[in-house]
Amino acid sequence: MAQKSNEDVNPKLYLSQSDTVSNQGTYRLNYLQEVIKEQQTVNTRLSETYDEMKTQLEDSFIDMRKLVKSAAGKQSNHIGHLTAKIEKQDAFLTGFLEMMHEREKENDLLNKRLAALEGINKEILEILENEEPVNQKILEQVSCQEAATQALSRKFEKFEAFSEEAVSNFKAQEEMKADLSKKLDVQEVFHNTVMERLDQQFESFSEEAEKKFKTQEQMKEELNKKLREQELASKSIMERLHRQEAITEKISRQLDHLKSIVYERASHLTERFEKSIKQLAKPVHSFFVHQEEKAKGSNDKE
Repeated sequence: MAQKSNEDVNPKLYLSQSDTVSNQGTYRLNYLQEVIKEQQTVNTRLSETYDEMKTQLEDSFIDMRKLVKSAAGKQSNHIGHLTAKIEKQDAFLTGFLEMMHEREKENDLLNKRLAALEGINKEILEILENEEPVNQKILEQVSCQEAATQALSRKFEKFEAFSEEAVSNFKAQEEMKADLSKKLDVQEVFHNTVMERLDQQFESFSEEAEKKFKTQEQMKEELNKKLREQELASKSIMERLHRQEAITEKISRQLDHLKSIVYERASHLTERFEKSIKQLAKPVHSFFVHQEEKAKGSNDKE
């Protein structure tokens, strides 16, 4: 430190001749401030961890909601696909049943026409029995009518086809029967041979019709089995849906319970934080009040 004398200064001042030394020989540590600092750091860490837990829980809730929504969407798409398949099967079955109903109507018409033909044939046989002399002449003309019989046999062989062809063939046969009834005076023997072949064709046709009806009944039984299996599958799907709904409800209840626990824990932490702040604030406040009273007492003494 620079030294000056009293001669150089006006008015005269007292100047120390020795160097000034610091009066603080030791360092005093304030434990209260250190505790407050540590508490502040702990509080900041607690608040940071609380914010992190809150964000993580919110993210987990969002992810769970997304998963639940995606699972519900996939389940609804699967159910829609199954319902579409069932609707297609129902449409196919209704069409098949309508077709069977139409076939039954056509078979009834065929049976009626066959009965009418049998009545006509009986009448023809009665006429032939009453007209035996004419039959001798008809026998001579059988050779001429063989080609016509072959054509008729080819037409009658087509009875094995679908019902529409059978109906058309029966119409043709009715027309031919009408023509034959007009020409009974020359073709009675021809009608006998035709009737024999018709009987054979009708027998074969009836056998094939019985076979077809049996196959149709087997198909009906198979369809009924498939429908029963489909009903069982739909029942199992509905049970799985009910189980899935119960699981989602359970998950939602667990999420609500977890939320309530988190909120209770957060409120408990905030209460503890407030209590710790109050506990720290009381000694700090008393310390500062004591310091102020001490300072006032020292000032009063002076």
